[in-house]
Amino acid sequence: MLRDPNFIKDFTEKEVPVADGQEEEKKDDKVEEEKDAAADNDGKVIDMNTKNIIETYGGNLRDIKMDLGKLKMDCKPFYPHNSLFEMMIPRELLKKNQGLKQIHKLVNDMGDSGLITRQEIVSMMPPILLDVHADHAVLDMCAAPGSKTSQLLELIQASSMIDQKTPNSSQPKGFVVANDADAKRAFMLTHQMNRLNTANIVITNHQAQLFPELKYKDCKPGEDTRVKFDRIVCDVPCSSDAAIRKIPTKWGKWGTRDSQSLHPLQITLLLRGIELLKVGGKMTYSTCSLNVIENESVVAAVL
Repeated sequence: MLRDPNFIKDFTEKEVPVADGQEEEKKDDKVEEEKDAAADNDGKVIDMNTKNIIETYGGNLRDIKMDLGKLKMDCKPFYPHNSLFEMMIPRELLKKNQGLKQIHKLVNDMGDSGLITRQEIVSMMPPILLDVHADHAVLDMCAAPGSKTSQLLELIQASSMIDQKTPNSSQPKGFVVANDADAKRAFMLTHQMNRLNTANIVITNHQAQLFPELKYKDCKPGEDTRVKFDRIVCDVPCSSDAAIRKIPTKWGKWGTRDSQSLHPLQITLLLRGIELLKVGGKMTYSTCSLNVIENESVVAAVL
């Protein structure tokens, strides 16, 4: 469905059943809309790929007329199984514009039902680099609000169905342990995972730098009962100064104190992750910061 280049246009223009007596009114409204499209915005239909659309038409987002034929779901070939699509529509426009009301509702309904997960592409990079397989034990050390955890579970399921060619009803051997130190955020994480309807998830509420050693039950005599992880996502608390592109007001509060105070915690988190990693396993360390103190300096200290 999402691979259809005309998906957005066809879905938005799909006829909605109307009650008797409303047909003529609907036709009249459609004629008026076509006239408005020619008159508004200097007589031009807006190309939705324009980056500065919000700055240019910010006061009239609700009534902007757009060329739905130009709206494409951009499939990203670098993502496993070609299952990543980018909708090139500014968020404010998708939420407020009347012409995109059906698309906005569809995206929300699909997200709530677990059919899709909405996530920034940059946030998807750590799980992609891990090369997660269907039989992997995965730890997400600082998991809330849960976008990366959802992605990890989807990668496990996709590997099971596509790579191993198992039916959708079968349960993959792999699992994800999703941890967060904050109880409220862990509860929010639980709520997010409910929409995926999977048993391959364990949610814990513990300080990640002191994450306990888990043990398997029913092991054979002499077997190592310790749970060691094939893949670990260590997306640590940070100053989030890279979010300036989304939240420009952070410039006014920016300083070096946050990164300096978080640096020791970030080191202990990474060290604990390494202790929990299997020999030959893979681990990603990531932040939402551009500060060297929170990134290269942490990795250098651990190495």
